[in-house]
Amino acid sequence: MRATIRQADRSELDSIMGLWLESNVSAHDFIPRAYWEAQYERVSRMLPESSVYVYEQEGRLQGFAGLSGEMLEGLFIREGCRSMGIGKALLDRLKEMNQSLSLRVYRENGRAARFYQREGFYVQAVEKDPETGRYEFLMRWSR
Repeated sequence: MRATIRQADRSELDSIMGLWLESNVSAHDFIPRAYWEAQYERVSRMLPESSVYVYEQEGRLQGFAGLSGEMLEGLFIREGCRSMGIGKALLDRLKEMNQSLSLRVYRENGRAARFYQREGFYVQAVEKDPETGRYEFLMRWSR
């Protein structure tokens, strides 16, 4: 199975946003689906301002990462494709291109927090997300 990581094209916005919603709902069962649905329009307007890298396998979008400067805004993997190396491949590509990266991950999303720690990120701070009331780890990686 041939896989490619490349910068996203504007024409892929609908597919990317579909994956964004699906991934957030499944990974954050502690936050109501209505919250993510309410964020959809705002995120779809902001996404083109970020650098978005997609992981495509046999013509199908399996995951993507959004980057604003050195801030990893999110790493989203199709539910049936998690734990198959796609997130690591996307993260490795971003690490090749940057001296350091930061991200926020909900404390309750232990699977993601452990993944980032395995990949060399450390918890820099714990902060409360004012929109959801949930605690987040501010994590950082540098060469």
